Amino acid sequence: MSDKRPCSECRGWFTKDPRVRRRQHTCGRPECVAAANKRACAEWRIANPDKVIASRLRRKLPKAPPDPPEVVILDPIRHFSPSVVRHVMGLKESVVLAEVAKVLVFIARHGTPPKVKVRAARAPRVLAEAARHETAEARPPP
Repeated sequence: MSDKRPCSECRGWFTKDPRVRRRQHTCGRPECVAAANKRACAEWRIANPDKVIASRLRRKLPKAPPDPPEVVILDPIRHFSPSVVRHVMGLKESVVLAEVAKVLVFIARHGTPPKVKVRAARAPRVLAEAARHETAEARPPP
């Protein structure tokens, strides 16, 4: 068996590393390694679209501080298979359910709900005229 093979990116010939054997497809130049990694990541995103969407949804939700190590309580989320919940409920609903369960576990451990910080730039904005219109209709007549 030959120790040389063509690079999958630049098509130049290179000598294989004996530790890597059949898994080495690039010559090792940073440009070729980066291009192969970019292609592999794109293939993974195509094969796993739900995981990409779920991670984006989780990034938008506020983060809770980590639990202290001395607090021991069973986590109810561990008893459910995420793929089954996602199949039955749908992706968005399963992400929201997981985050609500995390808040419930936090309340069970600490006794109070976590404080959520809302940034002014991300706070929902209401137009002044629309707000006046809604409140004017909601008021009962004197």
